[in-house]
Formats: sequence, structure tokens, C-alpha cells
Amino acid sequence: MLFLLAAVALFGPLRGRLADFAAVHEGGLSASDRGIAWSAGVRMVQDYPWTGSGFGALSELIPSYLPRGESGSWAELHNDYLEVYVAGGLIALALAAWLAATFVRRVARVVRLEAANGRLLPSLGLVLGLVALAVHETVDFNLQIPANALQFVVIAAIGVAPLARPGAGP
Repeated sequence: MLFLLAAVALFGPLRGRLADFAAVHEGGLSASDRGIAWSAGVRMVQDYPWTGSGFGALSELIPSYLPRGESGSWAELHNDYLEVYVAGGLIALALAAWLAATFVRRVARVVRLEAANGRLLPSLGLVLGLVALAVHETVDFNLQIPANALQFVVIAAIGVAPLARPGAGP
């Protein structure tokens, strides 16, 4: 599975998005829309490192960080992790990392329990679904769409609850 994901990342459409992300973090300005937004976000972080610019303020502040001649309307940065950092600064980033680490520990415990009971594949499927959504967040704002956020919450809730034993009552 890892080889398949690596092949898709290296040769599929994700390759361009990964190149945009690398260009932003290496200091170069990408010509794509995402690259422009990410570059502006990185510059915003430099001005508001600790507490961020404020949640909901991105669309008001980003025009002053865009290159000259860029007149597009931006409501999202197309990278939710960067957007959390821009909006909430290091404080929000630390809280989000703490929440993610706690969730990962809980899911790992459930996966170990299910593996010991011989039911690894359903738990692994849930984990891979969550990982796919989390990876998608690096190049889009998928969880800001209510249906996708609900799907993530449902998968996450099922993922942290051990599966019922076959034949066990409610």
C-alpha cells in the first residue's frame, strides 16, 4: 500500500501539488494558485507568529500579502494546517498538535486491541481513511466542507471505539 501511495505521489497529479508545496517552503514563488496562497500565508505567519491573525480574518488580510497584480478573492489557503497556523499562531498549532497526538494514541490503542482479537483489517481501513483525509488537508480545505467534516468525524468516532464482538448483544 505504501508503494502504491508513493507511486501516486511521484507520478500522479499529486506530484504538481507537492512541487508547489516544496517551492513555497524553499523560498521560491510558485506560479500556481496554491503556491501564491501558501506563499502569502507564510508571509502572514512571519507577521503574526504567536497568536495568529485571527480566525475568519484571512480573506480580509491576504490581499496585502499577495504579489502585485494578483486580484483574486481568497477565503482559504488550500492547506488547512497552514491556515490554522496563520489564524491561530503557534498557540493554535500547539493545541491542534496536542489534540492530534492524543487522538493518534487512542486510535493506536484500539488498533492494537483489534489486532489482538484478530480484527485488524476493519480498524486498519478506518485508520487509512483518516490518513487519506489528513493528507488531503495539505493541499486543499476539504474539512471546511460540512459533508466532508461530518464524514471525518464519523470515521474518527468509529475509529476510536473498539468493534463489537461477533454475536455479542448491545
